[in-house]
Amino acid sequence: MMKIVLFKGLDALGATAGNAENLSKIILKDKKKTSTFLFPCGNLRSETIPNMLQSEGITLDAITVYETQENENLKALLMELNNLNDSPSGLAFFSPSGCEYIHRQLQTFSNRLSLLPHFAIGNSTAHKIENLGVEIAGVAAKPKAESLVESVLKYFALQGS
Repeated sequence: MMKIVLFKGLDALGATAGNAENLSKIILKDKKKTSTFLFPCGNLRSETIPNMLQSEGITLDAITVYETQENENLKALLMELNNLNDSPSGLAFFSPSGCEYIHRQLQTFSNRLSLLPHFAIGNSTAHKIENLGVEIAGVAAKPKAESLVESVLKYFALQGS
């Protein structure tokens, strides 16, 4: 028999931080200097949180709990999307690694997708897009899908006027 436990009333401290630097500041404000901090992370993590916490004397136990990998079918899927009669109006990115993987694959074939407006879920993702030499059309005000949609809608509303 499976038991499902629902937790109510648990609020994640820093859920609205928006980026690693702001989250680090919240953690530093809440933690004692002698604390040890468990940092579950991915293989492509940035060093912002570790550097900020360690510079304030907090010991960090970083454990890689997931690995980001490129989808082996990415090129074929992008080619299929490119060949649709009703092509997309823009590209929305949710991670710097996603930008990099897609950009790399789009360089391998002639496509219309590279010319579409590019949107980012946050500043790190936007910086990655710009570092790849692509103009950014919009960045979400908050790192939430709803905010990214607002950015996209705003862009296209301005294009229509």
